[in-house]
Amino acid sequence: MEANGEHPAARNREEHGMSELSSNGIKKKKEIILQTANLMRERKLETITVRMICGAAHVSIGTFYHYFKKKENVVIGIFKLIDDYIESRLIPTLNSEDETENVVNYCRGFADYAENLGVGCSRAVNSIFPAPGGFSRDAEKRRPLYRELQKLIRRGIEKGQIGRKYGPGPITDAILLMLRGVDFDWARRGGDYSLPDRVERLARGIAGLLKPAGKSGAGNRPPSGSKHQKTGNP
Repeated sequence: MEANGEHPAARNREEHGMSELSSNGIKKKKEIILQTANLMRERKLETITVRMICGAAHVSIGTFYHYFKKKENVVIGIFKLIDDYIESRLIPTLNSEDETENVVNYCRGFADYAENLGVGCSRAVNSIFPAPGGFSRDAEKRRPLYRELQKLIRRGIEKGQIGRKYGPGPITDAILLMLRGVDFDWARRGGDYSLPDRVERLARGIAGLLKPAGKSGAGNRPPSGSKHQKTGNP
């Protein structure tokens, strides 16, 4: 380990442009992220060592530093896990003709996954957001987390199920602020309530407010319970 806290393997990876794109390499990197998330179910990030992560992931310390400069950077990988889950697992289940119902189930699916990742992950993600190096506004909008939700809202507007007063961008922003805010509160309170249930109640309230005048639907329905499989492996 060097004086600046950077492992030589991490520096060499950057200097020599080692590829991370092999199938085996992708699996190893993902396993490091997943096992870090699992460890954070019971421990705070600051108490988890790189050696503990490597032991759980069955990789060498050199392999760890091939992909990550430090353990805090692994947390950024959790954003990728969330995006992968949304794009490959959650979106295909949202097939209601009522796009406000799809928005509600999108919110609940996000909360299901966040709850399954655990309080420790939520605390860690909230503590480093925005991520080192940032997510620029444009980069944020390209993430499946933002992009797929905005698609649902845009379709709802086109179908006349969501009012046109605010537009898809501001509505997407507001819903994501709600999701992140509730996730932060849930983690701060040690997970002492059901994150999916709380999120669904709020999402249905928002959906009701977004309906054009005289319409009713998803916003008036009671919480339905989780429809999405809880798993830490998207």
